[in-house]
Amino acid sequence: MKWTKASWTDALRLVAGIGLSVFILSSCSSGSDSKTGYIKFYNASPNAPEIFLTVDENLDDDDDDEIEVTYGAIEYTEVSGNNSLDTGNYYIELAWQDEESSDRSDLEIIYEDSVKITNEDIKFISLSGDITDPDVLIFDIEVIDDDDDDDEDLFNVRLLNLHDDYQSVDLYAS
Repeated sequence: MKWTKASWTDALRLVAGIGLSVFILSSCSSGSDSKTGYIKFYNASPNAPEIFLTVDENLDDDDDDEIEVTYGAIEYTEVSGNNSLDTGNYYIELAWQDEESSDRSDLEIIYEDSVKITNEDIKFISLSGDITDPDVLIFDIEVIDDDDDDDEDLFNVRLLNLHDDYQSVDLYAS
């Protein structure tokens, strides 16, 4: 085959088109680099009022925080949704509403700690016991990827017994 100016132009267009296609496809897949985890709260304290969960990057400095979110009001026996966060270290506070306002500064804090949000995990926080001396348990739960379940036969069963008398629980499954 003799290369003419037109065939070189066609070849360059083909190579440029393939290169552009590869670039576009590779930049689409790079969006999955963001790492996301979740935080979830369960209020199992029978004498607790509605509880607010605050997630903050830095408890001492409110001016420069990118993340300072208060989720609430979670009643007794209720659970929050899966709230997504970028992976990293955060501080958490559990509090109840002391005044008319639900602003963080007007909440009565009953618990503070730091947590690490990891990629594709749920940080599950439960509050139980007497609200004046609460028990707070924190669990890491792996997120099940529904994309891997082609037969729709995967499911998760989680049991969390927060009752004072752990010996008197019966569990039936069918």
